[in-house]
Amino acid sequence: MTGNSEGNSKSFDKNYFPQQTDVLNIVLDNITQGMVVVGPDYRTLAFNRHFEEIFQLPAGTVNVGVDFREILKIWAEVTGQDQQMLNRAIYNLDEPTTFEFEFIQLIKGELRWCRLTHNPLPQKGFVRTFTDITEHKQKEVSLREKERHLRSVISAISAIMWDLDASGTILLSEGAALAQLDLKAGELVGQSAFEVYKNDPEALAFLRRGLAGEEFSAEIRLKGIYWSNHFIPRFDEKGKVVGLIGVSMDISDQKDSEVRFRTVFENAIDGIMIADPAQKKNIEANKAISDMLGYSRDELLKLRVEDMHPREDLSRILDLFERQVRGEISLAPDIPMLKKDGSVIYCDVNSTSAVLGGKQCLVGIFREITDRKRAEETLRVSEEKFRYLFDNAEIAMFRSRLDGSETLDVNKKFLDLVGRTREETLGKPSVILWEDPKEREKMVCMLKENGSVSNFEFKMLNKQKGTRHCSTSLRICPQQIVIGSIADITERDQAEQALRQANEMFALFMHYSPIYVYIKEVTAIESRVIQASENFSQMIGLRGSQIAGKTMEELFPAEFAAKISADDWAVVSRGEMVELDEELNGKYYTTMKFPIVQGGRTLLAGYTIDITDRKRLEEQSLRAQKLESIGTLAGGIAHDFNNLLQGVFGYISLAKMTIGNKEKCTDSLEQAEKALHQTINLTNQLLTFSKGGKPFKKRIDLRTVIENSAKFMLSGSRTDFRPTIPEDLWQAEADAGQIGQVIQNIVLNADQAMPVGGTISITAANISEGNTSLPPGLQRGNYIAVSIQDTGIGIPEQYLTKIFDPYFTTKERGNGLGLATSYSIIKNHGGMIDVISKSGVGSTFMIYLPAIAGQPRKEVTETRPQLSQSRKSKVLVMDDEAAIRDMSSELLSMLGHDVEVARNGQEALEKYKHAIDMGTLFDIVILDLTIRGGMGGVETVQQLLKIDPQVKAIVSSGYTDDAALANYISQGFKACLNKPYDIDALKDVLNKILNS
Repeated sequence: MTGNSEGNSKSFDKNYFPQQTDVLNIVLDNITQGMVVVGPDYRTLAFNRHFEEIFQLPAGTVNVGVDFREILKIWAEVTGQDQQMLNRAIYNLDEPTTFEFEFIQLIKGELRWCRLTHNPLPQKGFVRTFTDITEHKQKEVSLREKERHLRSVISAISAIMWDLDASGTILLSEGAALAQLDLKAGELVGQSAFEVYKNDPEALAFLRRGLAGEEFSAEIRLKGIYWSNHFIPRFDEKGKVVGLIGVSMDISDQKDSEVRFRTVFENAIDGIMIADPAQKKNIEANKAISDMLGYSRDELLKLRVEDMHPREDLSRILDLFERQVRGEISLAPDIPMLKKDGSVIYCDVNSTSAVLGGKQCLVGIFREITDRKRAEETLRVSEEKFRYLFDNAEIAMFRSRLDGSETLDVNKKFLDLVGRTREETLGKPSVILWEDPKEREKMVCMLKENGSVSNFEFKMLNKQKGTRHCSTSLRICPQQIVIGSIADITERDQAEQALRQANEMFALFMHYSPIYVYIKEVTAIESRVIQASENFSQMIGLRGSQIAGKTMEELFPAEFAAKISADDWAVVSRGEMVELDEELNGKYYTTMKFPIVQGGRTLLAGYTIDITDRKRLEEQSLRAQKLESIGTLAGGIAHDFNNLLQGVFGYISLAKMTIGNKEKCTDSLEQAEKALHQTINLTNQLLTFSKGGKPFKKRIDLRTVIENSAKFMLSGSRTDFRPTIPEDLWQAEADAGQIGQVIQNIVLNADQAMPVGGTISITAANISEGNTSLPPGLQRGNYIAVSIQDTGIGIPEQYLTKIFDPYFTTKERGNGLGLATSYSIIKNHGGMIDVISKSGVGSTFMIYLPAIAGQPRKEVTETRPQLSQSRKSKVLVMDDEAAIRDMSSELLSMLGHDVEVARNGQEALEKYKHAIDMGTLFDIVILDLTIRGGMGGVETVQQLLKIDPQVKAIVSSGYTDDAALANYISQGFKACLNKPYDIDALKDVLNKILNS
């Protein structure tokens, strides 16, 4: 398009306009619309620059004298207009007309709107003016969008929005509440409000007041529903009322109405916020916007507009906000929003002004478009990332032509692989890289047939390293372009060869190994063999090929398999090596298991050694040692009992000889009684050493037991006692007497090991479950560790394994039962005792007792109750030994009690029932625990309790290891009387029962 820039073309025909040329130039150049004048023969007579600017046709298209129809054809071709539009522009030229059309501006490529005004000339030509109305059209679209959003907001509100003209005719009736009147949106448009409310004089009066220019609020009943109405007059520029705008809300049930409104508002899919335009502060927000931004509603209502957007975008956003407030725009696209956690999302924001509660507000509807924005950004980043990954990939990558004529693109790894520079590679044929072109021909055939090739191996030429063994994967892209990757597998082949050799060596080892070797895959559910040595398979009775893949349950008995699986899982889950002793089918094995990591998973490897022969030798050795210990024990028992019985027989003989001398006879009997008490102590020690001596457990404070026992044994000694026991030492559930006996035995040995004096240090500490300082063999749990250390002569190394054997002693005095008894006591408490000693340095005994974790130490003081002299009572004694029945009867009679005896439980029950029938109840029943061939004490007391729940029964037995004695109260007894007993013990237990 040339216009009149150079004078080669002209803007009007001087022959047609011979006069007033300058005036015509001024007029044409200053008309704001585009103008063209066309003669009767369609010849262009004149045009102005605005015409050229609007249409921007190719240079030389518009000139004076050019056929206007040719101009239209060129314009139609370059802008894509259809023939119908072209015909409209050429025909029907005799009448003035105006119409609008849209077109694509040629140079800028923008969609424009134009209004054409056609006026015929008297000489059969015409004048046309063209007005660019694009901005006007854009505003119309914006207004329609605004109206659509406004209507969508109004339709969602549980109310009716009204717009009336000055006569009361309804111009607008919108809102969800119309449904309550069985009406649809817009159904009342065109009707008179006076007709709608014709049966309500009060409503008519309000309408008249509103149309008279008065704002009003009123409650009006319509179709049985009460409505709250608020109407505001609309005025023109001269202040004349031109209509009413109002809202009606159902207030029949105000609370339900509020709930419905809140439900609609809160359940809207899009986020909604209402802001005060003056303060730029939020005054309401729904759940969707709260979830979108991560704020609570209360938090949102404390924020201003500028608090919700990135600082760098505030200027633009505040400008858009103001334009929305003024109604210039409704949609603000791509608005960045700050979430509570500081992250940014993007929203399209449609806003409209509204009066809520008599206050001008801006209602914004927020639709998140973050995913769309991210998708666009992801695409851009993906392209950059692809380029980066391509250039920096750890595998060689390339693009080339299928025929091999040109290499189009390569990355750095590719250049390293071929040993060439980028200049030596790009644009050059790719065929030169193949050692054998026939291999490439084979690959190309496969590629053409399948469209892709995977892991095709070939030999490539490297400029520096020579031939390399490679693997390539490729696919065909459009235009016969091939993209692919190449991996140098030369080292892999070498490693595979080395691995094959190693596997062969391993297979030989597994085949000829003298020990059983295996590898397993272990989970919490099962343990499965992956590989095993030949002899391991033979041990189970299967061939090597049969054992692979089998679980422990398929190979071993159920109980043994469960134990193996549990041990295997413990090794793998904890990552620790363990050593185990196992027994299967009468044979003994030692097994070592440890975890190995392979390919990102943890396997279990292990080997097992058959130690059956060694175990049998150890058992024979142990059997010999036990026989030796039993011989020592038997000799010691015989020696001690003979000595004690010698005293008993001797003093009884003296008593017989001096029976006439009461004083001497009594003295001899007392000495015999003392000797018998010593036999009782010896018997108790023997029972405690064996499986007997069940502890009477209760919660005790070990600090008191340790200190009192040690001080008692060191009374009068030259040994220095140094206790270190913390205040927060846990409690133990134990037999205080037996634990005291252990402390006394060890302290006595330590004192005797320091004849010229020394130091005994006793320390105690809490050891929590899982503590690695616990010795092996103890069950998992919480313990109290007690250490007793002396500075004595120590224990020779050859004696350390025998010090806990019965009757083993290196002392001139002593029976060798002290440490053996201590060992049994600690074992019966579920604990462990051990010793560390060195000749000339001293010894340290370590005692581990189960603890009650978290229980604070309590001072326990036991006071013997002050018992009064027992009253006369009726006693039933049950025992299968006639001598004991007679002795007990005599003792009880001497104490002033009435006594009856029974041989077994059945006889005792009969006598007890008879006494009840006669009204002469037994006050106390003494029951022997074990009756040969009859019902014993436990069964008898259970039957007695059924007859008389208040029965007072005492259990008596010579078996101190029986559980009934340790827990006699739970069995139904009131007290316990251990055999043998004397008259003082009998009197004490009777007093305790009778005075309780």
